[in-house]
Amino acid sequence: LLVSQGKVVAPATTDPLDSEAVLALTRDNDAVIDESPNIDLSTAWTAIAGSAIIVQNGIDISASSPDEGDPGDPNPRTLVGLSKDRRFLYLAIIDGRVTGYSIGTTNEQSAAFMLAIGCDSALNLDGGGSSEMVRADIPGQPYIVNNPSGGAERFDAAALGIYALPLLPNEGFR
Repeated sequence: LLVSQGKVVAPATTDPLDSEAVLALTRDNDAVIDESPNIDLSTAWTAIAGSAIIVQNGIDISASSPDEGDPGDPNPRTLVGLSKDRRFLYLAIIDGRVTGYSIGTTNEQSAAFMLAIGCDSALNLDGGGSSEMVRADIPGQPYIVNNPSGGAERFDAAALGIYALPLLPNEGFR
């Protein structure tokens, strides 16, 4: 599933045995992480599917989540999560497959990390060469924050872009 500016770019899978884990942002700036059949597309402004919900209602559910390849095999990860009040959206990138630098994480390790930073729900968007975070503190001057596996930026069919105002001094991270 992929929704951009309220338009469905790619529909959710219709296979009832293969529902997708989705982050959806509404026109009212609300956010939800859920399975694709539970997402109300009439209110979605942006939605992007991932491979697995790994935290739900503050509980690690990664053991029941599908994993790319061997569940015990660490991989690079792109993770998103929401605080319980859905006020905070957490974005995390975990490099991997680089000996001596980072081997990546399993879904279980990813869930533990997302719980540790305050997520009530979280999903794994992707891994491998598409795990990349780009930031632009100055408009028009983006830079890659992490070290993508494979050593270079990879062209992907979908991306998630977030624009956020700076936090005020008394609204710091928890």
